[in-house]
Formats: sequence, structure tokens, C-alpha cells
Amino acid sequence: MNQAAGDLLQDRLRAVRIRFIEILDERRSDLEHLRAQIELQADSTNALRETQFIAHKISGTASTLGFPEFGQLASDTEETIIKHLSGTGFIPTIDETKQVIDDLLASAAKIG
Repeated sequence: MNQAAGDLLQDRLRAVRIRFIEILDERRSDLEHLRAQIELQADSTNALRETQFIAHKISGTASTLGFPEFGQLASDTEETIIKHLSGTGFIPTIDETKQVIDDLLASAAKIG
């Protein structure tokens, strides 16, 4: 690959990273709303599933765009919620599950 092609690729990657951060701000807002629902509702299954879906989308993109730790945290969040909702094997408590979501939110705030 020549220098011009490499520069073009880097410019495009920077643009994609910027767009990811913009979308992350929206997702962080959604996650904060869902986290509040999880705290307030007796049955938080739907809010947990939506949170899981957002974490899945983040984990699939973050590592590719140079945020490997954040991508891993999103993946861990997704897995914790899956385990919590499944009720089989090691089952994280709701407090443990909420803590993982809080950690994801804190990490997202540092990136965005």
C-alpha cells in the first residue's frame, strides 16, 4: 500500500471513530435511561434485554475501532446480563449486574 492509500485509510478510520463516539453518546443516554428503569422496576427484564442489545452492538464495534478495553467491558456486560436472565449456571445477582452496567457507563463517559 502506498503512502496516499495509507493516509486515506487512516482518514476514513478517524471518521468512523468519530461517528462511533457520536453514536456512543446516544447509546450512553439510552443506557442511563435503561439503568434507571432497572433500578426502579420490580420486573426489569425488558430493560435488561435492551441493555444487553446495546452492549452487544458496542462490543462488536469498539475493539475494531481501537477501544479494546471498552469493547471487552461491553462484552462482559452483555454476558453478565445473559447469565442473570438465564437463571442457569453462575447467576450474577441484580446488584452485580447493575454494577457491570455502571462500569460500562463510566467507561463510555470517558470515551465520549
